[in-house]
This record gives sequence, C-alpha cells and structure tokens, in this order.
Amino acid sequence: GAGEPGTVYDVSQTAIGAGEPGTAYNDSQTEPGTECAPYTLRQAEVLRDMFVLQISAPDFIRVHLPAIMGGKRVLSYSKTDDCIRFELDDWSPERYELTFSDGIIWGSTQGQVHPSLYEPARHHIGPGKGDRSAAEFATRVLHNRLRYDREEKAWRVFKPDPGVWELLDGDACHIVGTAVWDALTPLVSLEGMAGRALWGSSSHSKEEREEDDDSPPKKKCKPSPEQHGFLGGVRYIYAEVHRHTRDLAAAMHTTAACSFENPPAHLLLCANGVVDLRTGKLLGPAEPDLLFTSVC
Repeated sequence: GAGEPGTVYDVSQTAIGAGEPGTAYNDSQTEPGTECAPYTLRQAEVLRDMFVLQISAPDFIRVHLPAIMGGKRVLSYSKTDDCIRFELDDWSPERYELTFSDGIIWGSTQGQVHPSLYEPARHHIGPGKGDRSAAEFATRVLHNRLRYDREEKAWRVFKPDPGVWELLDGDACHIVGTAVWDALTPLVSLEGMAGRALWGSSSHSKEEREEDDDSPPKKKCKPSPEQHGFLGGVRYIYAEVHRHTRDLAAAMHTTAACSFENPPAHLLLCANGVVDLRTGKLLGPAEPDLLFTSVC
C-alpha cells in the first residue's frame, strides 16, 4: 500500500505492479519484465480462493471436511448432484471426490482415502429403527467415555488422568445429548449440501402428519434450517428434546452396561501408569477397556 497508487509490496519489499501498465517485478528483476513470478501468482490465487471459501462456503466445507481430512483446509470445491469435488491446501496435485451415495472419499491417484462417513450412523439410525438402535449408536460413540455400571446401577465416566472410571453424579442425559449432536452434525451439514436425505426419509412421522379433523387447524411454523432433512430431525429429537434424550440414555442402561468388579488381576494402576505385576514393567497410561475404578 505504500508508494504510488497501484503499488503492492510483499514481505521482501519487492514491488508488484509498479511502473508501466502490465509490468511486474520479482526478486531478481530490476528492469520491467513481462511476467510475474509464478509463486507470487499462485499465492495470490490461494489467498483469494481461501478468502472466498471462508465467507461463502457451507459449514461442511469450512469446518467438518478439514477435520475429516486430518486438519488440512479445503482450497476449492464444486458440487454436483452426485458428489463434492475438492482440493486441499497442501500444494498436492491430488483431487478428491466425496460421493453422496455411499459417503466414501476418493483420491484421483490414491483410490479410496477415507471409509464411508455414514458409518456407524447409517447402521443404527433409519426408518423403523427406534430407541434401542439409536442407543447402540450412542454407545459406540461414547464407548471410551461413558459406561453403565451394572453392579452399582450408575453411570461412570472415564478420566484419562489417572485412567479411572469415576461414578457420575446424576444422570447422563447431557453427555448423551452432546455426543449425539457432535456425531451427527457433520452429516446434517453434508445432508444440507446434498439437498436430500443421505439415507432414510426426510418426511415427518405419521403421528406428526395426521391431524384430527375436528380439531382447529394448527398454526404452521417454518422449521429452522437445522431441522431440515432426515438426519437433522433425528439430531433434534435425541439431542434437543429432553424426554427423548432421557429415553435414549435409559435404553443405554443395556447397551452400555458392563461390570467393573474384575479388572485384570495382573495389572495395577499407579499414579504414573499401569504396572504389569508379572514382569514389573510399566506399561503406560491406562486404557478405558481395562476398567480401573481406583488408583493404588
């Protein structure tokens, strides 16, 4: 911005666009040239595309897809009726495609680079599948964080430090509802981009559709964008309607139940990790499946 109008400076104070119209300079040039340095043009394109993407792209592109792809930001994308094609901001020539039919991500040279995004949700959530099936889904999502103690008849949450399952004071509705919300939100966002249900049906239940002929007409309210689509409706029911979240947590008394009475006899949890009593070797931090409830 300093200097004559139209002059732009990079970090090395090299002028780009100064001088005669169409003139550009790079580090090694002192006389007007005919082309801008390729890396400078590429940087400008990247910055422009990233700016446009960050202010206009859907949440799935800006937030969820980078998390799925290992933290790499999406550089550009396009959508068709069948898929989303995109590039990552990693200077790689690889091009990717996410197909709506199966939720699999494919690379232009690597083949399949990510398994279906729809699992395990699609296996457990769908038409005709009730609270028990949804509870199995929530149990898988929370497997290493929340379990139901069969003997104590109470919930336990896993604390990585020191590696024990502590009794939860109160019910688990908030934990269950938050987990369902977090697990389904990327799919709800993807469903919004697809413009149709990824699986299942986006129609309301029979009870919601039918009205008593003798009852006064109900005021029709426009649903929020978050509730559009099949998965948006499922997320709303189990994560936002307390009575359904409570029913889901109650169903998990069976699906998430386990016994904490008999942790491995040859292992001892100490303040600095798990010790194998047979060898005296320190094995490292406790894993959730070891089911420790106390530290020696």
